[in-house]
Amino acid sequence: MKSREAYAINIAERLKNKEIWFDLNASVRLSAIKDEYPKGQKWFNNFGSSFYYRSKNLPLTTSGPELVEPIAEYVDLIRTNLSKMGAVILEMENRTK
Repeated sequence: MKSREAYAINIAERLKNKEIWFDLNASVRLSAIKDEYPKGQKWFNNFGSSFYYRSKNLPLTTSGPELVEPIAEYVDLIRTNLSKMGAVILEMENRTK
């Protein structure tokens, strides 16, 4: 695993463990959907070497307006926890110096 990739996954895992990001159950609508991906040992899917994500499959009948509520709730979670996220990242930066 490349250093940049290891660094990104370490931060993502810490943020998930502290329940300050990647908490898809923060949304009432999303918490009703039990299956979260990826499943099993792997905590995250990824695009490239430093973009990690978790997901849930929404029903095919979900309309655009129905997507707004969970997206807004998730954005609120991120805003609420922004300083905590920064502290986790700063802690990681200080450890690598």
